Amino acid sequence: MTLDGALQTLLAVDEGECPLLSCFVDLSGPRSVWQNELHSQSKVHARTLPTMKREAYGEAFSLIDRYLETSLRPESRSAALFVRGGKEPLMVSLQFEVPMETRLIVDGLPQVYPLVELRDTYDRFVIVITTEKEARILETTMGAVSRQILSERPELRQRIGREWTRERYQNHREDRDNRFIKEKVRILDDLVKKRGHNHLVVTGSPKMVSRFVGALPPHLEEKLIHKEPTNPKAGLDVILLEAIQSFAEAENAESHDHVAKLESSILSSGLGVSGYEASKTALESGCGDLLVVDQDYPDTEQREELIRLAAQSAAHVETVQGSEVLARLSGVGCLLRYRPDHW
Repeated sequence: MTLDGALQTLLAVDEGECPLLSCFVDLSGPRSVWQNELHSQSKVHARTLPTMKREAYGEAFSLIDRYLETSLRPESRSAALFVRGGKEPLMVSLQFEVPMETRLIVDGLPQVYPLVELRDTYDRFVIVITTEKEARILETTMGAVSRQILSERPELRQRIGREWTRERYQNHREDRDNRFIKEKVRILDDLVKKRGHNHLVVTGSPKMVSRFVGALPPHLEEKLIHKEPTNPKAGLDVILLEAIQSFAEAENAESHDHVAKLESSILSSGLGVSGYEASKTALESGCGDLLVVDQDYPDTEQREELIRLAAQSAAHVETVQGSEVLARLSGVGCLLRYRPDHW
């Protein structure tokens, strides 16, 4: 199940009689560490629940335990599970190649904010790795390579001295390089248009990175968030990790731009509101366009409610880390599509 598919499923879940467990696990450390942390949190919840709900809770947690014991992929760095036992069972599981904080939440409804934050921080982007011998175009989704296009250039070295002079070889090589780069830019352009990517990372050998970036048309160049020569022999994992970090930094910078726009809209055009109540009203009335929420917003129930309202009204969500401006605006706000007459 994809992340978007899981969110649609979870947002459609109704509250039932049995407790629903939202479990997020950081798998990057030793199994014993995250397992002990999870079981420690589980014991606290079990003691807190009413006696009549403990059996259904135990059933749900056993399913989580079994899944984590038998179904984890070696490359996964985190997992998210939403489980309910009893007469209205639910089991939704996801694994990611980016980290999440280990936490176990018990409520009547699934807690979807951590997934929204994860998607906002590590959504899809494109990496181009280009060298003198080949070019790779990688589409990444949630930290994992979801599509790869590999092209190798035809070898010309054997023609020197046998068929061509060195000068003719160099001229042909230059022309071949230009055609190779032009073709890769065309493939990249098609991928970006079809898949709706907004971020691009270009890496590889210094010469080819410079030439590839120089060949980008303006509409692709404006999507470029990172261009950095690197050693292709370092391996795909290292390159991917650096690209993910660059993407997360660019995404955080963009989220701060949204905060600045929110503040400006509140002070000038009136197409912005701040605070829980005003944001809730905007989303309920259908005029909310973009919900901007602090990742450290203290009231998790209010945050979950706003996330659900945003999904129901087709409003976008932007999560923000470390913004003093947003903190001054009560930690949450909403950009408006229009301002209702009765406001």
